[in-house]
Amino acid sequence: MLAPGEALVGSICDIAEYESSVHTLSLSGDFQATEKLKLTASILYNKAEDTWDWSFVDRMALDNVLIRGGAVDTGDAYDTADQNNLVDTYSDLSYEQYQLTAGGTYNFTEAFYTTASFTYDIFDMGEEYVYGDEDGTAYYGYVGFGYNF
Repeated sequence: MLAPGEALVGSICDIAEYESSVHTLSLSGDFQATEKLKLTASILYNKAEDTWDWSFVDRMALDNVLIRGGAVDTGDAYDTADQNNLVDTYSDLSYEQYQLTAGGTYNFTEAFYTTASFTYDIFDMGEEYVYGDEDGTAYYGYVGFGYNF
């Protein structure tokens, strides 16, 4: 505990335990199907997990903290009943992402070409976050023409 009149300087979150783990696997390749046609494909996998362990009891043990230059009682600084214990809940994140892409480039001449790509994206939330369940899929692509100078 701090003595009367003393204040803790630094992050109020120094006692919180936060861990983040992110892993990515990406495989891609291309294939020259003909002299003018090149095909491409890729697979991407992401897995992320984050945890924040912090209890209201730990927070109250801080007593006084220095906020904006003055000592403030932690009970006055935050809505402890509604916010502090929720940090554990909405800071435990977990998601997986799968992304499949296929495309190609066709050369009409040595300089003029067209290219196209299509991606299917899957996002799977293991834990709901502040905005709720963010599971979903997306389809997107592009078609373009180019000229090499």
